[in-house]
Amino acid sequence: MEIIGTLPQSSERDEKELDLRTPLGMAWVALRGWAAPEVWTNLHPALGLAKSLNRHDALLTIYHGLWNSVLFQGRIAESLDWVNDRCEIRSPNTTGHHCGDERSPEFLDTLSRFHDERYAAREKVILAR
Repeated sequence: MEIIGTLPQSSERDEKELDLRTPLGMAWVALRGWAAPEVWTNLHPALGLAKSLNRHDALLTIYHGLWNSVLFQGRIAESLDWVNDRCEIRSPNTTGHHCGDERSPEFLDTLSRFHDERYAAREKVILAR
């Protein structure tokens, strides 16, 4: 990443950075888990790059990674915001959302709400003690 930072600004430079940040974020997941801060610090800049380059092929992985990152950090309400942002992704070749897989907006929304309800239930038990 340091070497890419020394290259002059260009779309080619941004492509290289995006192509490094996305798998690097996923490598941090494998090494330290979804809640590792390095997941966020790599994927969040990758999101801006993917959007500016119209790289729809990268957005699904990035949004999924960001959603999991905040969810596993316990930031459940924020994870719902990422689901809503994820819902805005549209394939350039279709008129609908990227749905139909385990990363569909509906699935992510349901999972975030499930975790939110479980957290609220645990909080009630703790407060009742």
